[in-house]
Amino acid sequence: MTDQFSTKIPENALTPLLEIGAQIGFDPTSSTEAEDFFVDLIRQFTGADDNLKDWLQKQLADRFKCVDTKPDWIQNPSWPFTPTGPMMFMGQINVPPGLFHDEASFYVFYDLQSGATRTLLQVA
Repeated sequence: MTDQFSTKIPENALTPLLEIGAQIGFDPTSSTEAEDFFVDLIRQFTGADDNLKDWLQKQLADRFKCVDTKPDWIQNPSWPFTPTGPMMFMGQINVPPGLFHDEASFYVFYDLQSGATRTLLQVA
């Protein structure tokens, strides 16, 4: 039995999103909230398929905001989303050696509209 990868993101948009995500630090398939955001965004595109990547690049550069630097993920990117889109990355706290068995970091995110915060922990 083989596992089948499944996503709601249209096939023509998945590769460009994965490429842009590798640059910015997100995974478009990391959560249902992420997939919903990208599906809604792609529905707004009205151009030809060969212009999709450029259009996505422009749209996403403005939506994935960081106070200073982008996350330095230990594992796969897990950028959190609210119903309005990606949260703003506030910063990263690298845990001193010895507190966890392996390398660990906390990632802090904030939503400007709702005031919600989310902290993620990744352990290598």
